[in-house]
Amino acid sequence: MVDAIDTVTGKINLVLQCRDRNIPIICSMGAGNKLDPTKFEVADIYKTSVDPIARVMRKKLKENRVKKLKVVYSKEKPLTIVRAAAARTASVRREVHATAISGGQCRAAFPLCHR
Repeated sequence: MVDAIDTVTGKINLVLQCRDRNIPIICSMGAGNKLDPTKFEVADIYKTSVDPIARVMRKKLKENRVKKLKVVYSKEKPLTIVRAAAARTASVRREVHATAISGGQCRAAFPLCHR
């Protein structure tokens, strides 16, 4: 199973269903506001760093006694983008999805190369 769900709740539910049915799964972590496709890695979720979605997932997975999970994640720290006009008063967060294709290629290739 290849996961590209955007919500942590959805990801956790899918992981638990796959675990209960003994179906291999690889999950994608956050790629928003990251620009460097060479920073993507496939690793166990408990060995990830930097990624805020992975941090939340690790906590939820421990609560559900999930001991391992392959994920695609980026070690790149997310950018904070501020609109120039709003910079004087407040930060306005916007998403950059420049690496979405690279992350998708990692997710798609992994099950094919690691049976």
